[in-house]
Amino acid sequence: DSVVGENCNIGAGSITANQRHDGANVKSTIKAKLVDTGQRKLGAIVSDGAKLGVHTTIYPGRKIWPGMKTMPGDIIRRDLMPEQFEW
Repeated sequence: DSVVGENCNIGAGSITANQRHDGANVKSTIKAKLVDTGQRKLGAIVSDGAKLGVHTTIYPGRKIWPGMKTMPGDIIRRDLMPEQFEW
């Protein structure tokens, strides 16, 4: 369900959720809008060079952009992208 790019580091105990508790379709951000993916299960998209600290939890359908890093114990509720990114 999840996609992991090249040269990533997934810290021990990290979790990529792939299904919503309410059974609804997973939503993902496309061009700054949260859209229905049409999928009941969709894990995380972890791009090339991303580094996840230990025990990082990622909500279904969230994206970690290239080279981004999380701290130990982070909970990723929204896409993690560079601050200067513009759609």
